[in-house]
Amino acid sequence: MSRSLEHVLRTIIVPRLVLAAIAAAGLIGLVAWARNLAGLTLLDEAGYGDSYILYDVLHLQKSGHIYRDLSDPPFLPAQYSPLLYFAFAGVNRLFDLANPFIGPRLLVMTAFGACIAVTVSIVKSYLSERRTWVWAILLIASSFTLWDWLLQLRADFLGITFSLLAIRLLMSDRRWAASAAGLCAGMALQFKLTFVAAAATGTLWLIWRQQWGSLWRFVAVAAASSVGLYLLYWLREPRMFAQMLALAPGVPDRSGAADLLLIALVQPVMVFTLIGIPSSVTRNDPHWWLLSGFAALSFGIAAITSVQAGAAINYYFEPLFAMVPLAVVGVRQMVQRTNAVHLAVSIVVFTLFVPSVQALRNEFVPARSVHARNEDFKALERVLRQYRIFSTMPRVALIDQAPQLLEPFLLSYLLRLRPIDQTPILRPIEEQRFDGVITGASVAGSRGITSVNPLLHAAIADAYVPYCTRQRLLLHLPRREQAMAARLARDMAAIGCERIRGPHAPTW
Repeated sequence: MSRSLEHVLRTIIVPRLVLAAIAAAGLIGLVAWARNLAGLTLLDEAGYGDSYILYDVLHLQKSGHIYRDLSDPPFLPAQYSPLLYFAFAGVNRLFDLANPFIGPRLLVMTAFGACIAVTVSIVKSYLSERRTWVWAILLIASSFTLWDWLLQLRADFLGITFSLLAIRLLMSDRRWAASAAGLCAGMALQFKLTFVAAAATGTLWLIWRQQWGSLWRFVAVAAASSVGLYLLYWLREPRMFAQMLALAPGVPDRSGAADLLLIALVQPVMVFTLIGIPSSVTRNDPHWWLLSGFAALSFGIAAITSVQAGAAINYYFEPLFAMVPLAVVGVRQMVQRTNAVHLAVSIVVFTLFVPSVQALRNEFVPARSVHARNEDFKALERVLRQYRIFSTMPRVALIDQAPQLLEPFLLSYLLRLRPIDQTPILRPIEEQRFDGVITGASVAGSRGITSVNPLLHAAIADAYVPYCTRQRLLLHLPRREQAMAARLARDMAAIGCERIRGPHAPTW
């Protein structure tokens, strides 16, 4: 290869390929965001587990308490931090909408936007170049792991917003910034106990810089807004700690954790962070140590905590946002100082185009409109409200204001940790007290844990027989003939539940 051609490749073609690939992957992500946000008014879950969280939010609105007596249905602990329930209940009261999912979803959307805004602010403070904020947004948008989580009722984006704010404030020279950063670091822990990276990073960074006055202010406020608030909640909710820690020490699943780690590592942000680290080290900017420490700690915590089988890819969302400033440095490094042409092209193609296009293809599988899905759910709800139903599908169980069981996956998880007496759950099924049982049409589970544990499955199979399927739902009727069950069968047939015949019964 002639030197002139190599020069053209290194200085013109490859940099433009890099920028074009980032722009294309980012625009794909923006389209995916729009598609997912269009589901705001969906009556069904945006993601598995939404119904379980919403039930406790509604319970808080009715009773004024979060952590229920576990001797009463639905028997399982409320495992999230109090502030999440208070925040979701607060927006529900503010908007007072017929669909109780909308208020919490709006809060999650707002928190996601806040994560982007604070990340952009950090990037602009760290890098003075123009248009760096554009690359920051495109890098976030190209992270396809985020696409399906913009409406899910989780604490992640709320907590990450406060973590990022703590880091942004520590980058400021204002006298009050350390106290404000401590407040934000403590508030991050109010949404998720694992969000300790901002507090730990801030403490270590202030020690390294020997800013003792700022250190004591930071630590004192962080402790008061984290441990202090939890103690106040505990006085109000004495069952809090027992229920929040009910899943400890967790069911280990190392192969599943390795799969999550691999997914996290192929995100464009992660790849460009690795490219940007050498250049960042030479910047002689003390903020490099703050940003890199936060990114490294949050990534390490995510890798460790994701070993437990209840973890999902959202455990890596905090390090993903934390690495954006370093990734933008990596983008600039690729554009300005490219030497390994083939490596650069391979990185661009395989870490941006291929995963993004594959994710986009999955994202845009033809789907029914939100309106059509809502109409179907309303029809199902009108039927089921007339009957006493047991369901292993959380959204269907939520139709009942007093469900017998809401989250069977959590029950299976707890059974892996310790013996649990399922008699209060199993006896009504065995005695055929329910007019019908609704399960998934196929076996479901995650990371080696089935959503329906063997004893529950056996109780349903012994007392009920599969009758008809409607989309992903399977209706079981009592083996003993009952008038209400016969009426339920007719009503379900009227809304499209297809009768199971012969050897084609689902192997649920």
